[in-house]
Amino acid sequence: MNTRLSERKETILQLIVNSFIQYPEPVGSKTLLQRSGLGVSPATIRSEMNELERLHYITHPHTSAGRLPTDKGYRYYVDHLLGQETSETEKIQARITALKHKIKSIDEFFSTVSNLISDFTSQVGVIVFPVLDELNFRYANLIYLSENKVLVVWATMSGLIKEQIVHLDKAVDPELLQHIANFMNQEFFGMPFHAIKAHMAKRISELERSYNKLATIADQIVSESIAARQERKVWIDGMSHIFAEPEFQEITTIKPLLEAFDQRERIAKVFEHDRTVDGITTTIGEENDTAEFKSCAIVRRNFYITDSLCGTLSVLGPRRMDYAKIFTAVEFVSGFVSNVFKEEKLF
Repeated sequence: MNTRLSERKETILQLIVNSFIQYPEPVGSKTLLQRSGLGVSPATIRSEMNELERLHYITHPHTSAGRLPTDKGYRYYVDHLLGQETSETEKIQARITALKHKIKSIDEFFSTVSNLISDFTSQVGVIVFPVLDELNFRYANLIYLSENKVLVVWATMSGLIKEQIVHLDKAVDPELLQHIANFMNQEFFGMPFHAIKAHMAKRISELERSYNKLATIADQIVSESIAARQERKVWIDGMSHIFAEPEFQEITTIKPLLEAFDQRERIAKVFEHDRTVDGITTTIGEENDTAEFKSCAIVRRNFYITDSLCGTLSVLGPRRMDYAKIFTAVEFVSGFVSNVFKEEKLF
């Protein structure tokens, strides 16, 4: 943990970071003197800046007399100097309240939430939804689309509903489909999703010959739609914000980011949060393990589907992002998502 700087050094570092967040230009001693209100001489300001640079909290690009924060400087700012941003909380709360009873599916819900967090932060919003292995089956509704196509609607005991279209090898009619749904709902009720496939395989070997077609089709529905549920879902919104940042104007900087975001499973691994960590965490620049994100900062917080099952809401932007504003938005929105899943009736 960093040793605390003197009050004067903290004030100067905070001014440099705040100035660079607002105006992406190196900050000179004359500008700091005008803004600091410290009542000290220009020589004292320059001396403190030189010391902060010696300690690697700030640096100066090329021959410029101005300074800008380093990753270490941003880390100190986030850990010790970050104030609370309250001006946006009422707007966020109003948008969140308006959302509660207008969303009809989980995909629509998280698409809207990722848009909301991106809109409020003017950065990239990323939501990683957990694998649902540990949730328990409540019912399946099988909707006839054609003789070889079925819409499977899964519902969990916690209220989550997920839809999946399955293309069948064998033709069905609506009556047979209803028998299959009744069979599945009787067989799987209360069972964790990770156990359903093995249970289905066991039951096929036990069922009488007359149930073979029903069981075979049920098995295909389970295999294809349960397998689809094991993939982590990722929602990304606001990539256009990256293009507006001066740090990402060069093709050599933006191209690796765009290529990384094309790989959804990889993005899920980068942005998922340690479920044992509570509260907001931030990784800045070189603290990010993935090479493509070493020019970025990522703010993360878990939201909870159940007491033991969590997803992650993140904001990605440049290292000079407005941390106070983003922390407020991430805290509010992740808390809202967790509260939605505590309600008895969802979507």
